[in-house]
Order: sequence, then structure tokens, then C-alpha cells
Amino acid sequence: MKSEEAFEFVNKLFLENQKTSLSQCEKDIIIGIWEGKTYEVTSQESKWAYQTVKEDVSRLNGRVGLCQGSIS
Repeated sequence: MKSEEAFEFVNKLFLENQKTSLSQCEKDIIIGIWEGKTYEVTSQESKWAYQTVKEDVSRLNGRVGLCQGSIS
């Protein structure tokens, strides 16, 4: 599965379970993780500051936990 397909899959789960889609920064993070990139590389290749990426990863982890709870 390509990174864009992986993001679409994850975003679909969020839409179905939380009635909201992921932000552009969260999209960049998911694609970066899928491609094996560090947060630093992800921030360099996107418009997001490194600190923003780190903070959004933390928020995304919380949102994933909420999503997992609703699909378990």
C-alpha cells in the first residue's frame, strides 16, 4: 500500500468513528511515518515547524486512542 492510500484508509476510519477528518499536518505526519521518515525530516519536507509536528503527533496519538475505543 502506498503512503497516500494508507492515509486515505486512516482518514476514512476517523470520518466513520469520530465524524471528523484529519488535518493537513496530521496527513503529512501519517505519510511521513508510513514512509519511515523522522519527525525532523517530515517537518523539513512540509510547511510545518518541527515543534508543530511533535505536538501534532501527541494529539494524533490521543485521537487514535479515541478511534480505537470506538471500533473495539
